[in-house]
Amino acid sequence: MKISYYVPNENNALEVNVDATTLEGFHFDGMNLHRVDLRNAFLNGASFVATDLRNAYLMDADAIGCDFSNASLVMADLQRAKLRKSTFHCLLYYANFDHADLSGADFSGAAVKDTHFEDCDLRGAIMLAENLDSAHFAGAKFDKHTVWPEGFSPLEHGAILIGDGKAHDAC
Repeated sequence: MKISYYVPNENNALEVNVDATTLEGFHFDGMNLHRVDLRNAFLNGASFVATDLRNAYLMDADAIGCDFSNASLVMADLQRAKLRKSTFHCLLYYANFDHADLSGADFSGAAVKDTHFEDCDLRGAIMLAENLDSAHFAGAKFDKHTVWPEGFSPLEHGAILIGDGKAHDAC
């Protein structure tokens, strides 16, 4: 399997051969994967702790239960990715999660800035990220189990409450 990524200050893509039939459960911890192309990849259970994923392409990836702690996902494109129960204690400036499945994901302590969550599934997610007011939530769906920062109103940011419960703030 080949993984393509770009090295800063170089114009050509580099390819790395990974001796694996799948990237599920793979440990990318601490790697520099700037502009990596992981579109449609099967990454379930993979670890990206302290990984540089700036400008990464993860559209349509299956990445359920991944750990992105201390990673940089600045300007990463994760549209339509399946990221259920993944951990995002990381830098998410300008990241795009539009139409992604983020149910049960944990954004505690994540740093967001102009991050896009439009039309995603946020049911049961922990959305205790810093600077959440700068994020975009039009059409994002959440439920009574979604945890928001105290004083943050997801409805005022265009998110949609589904089910019969009400959104609640963190204690």
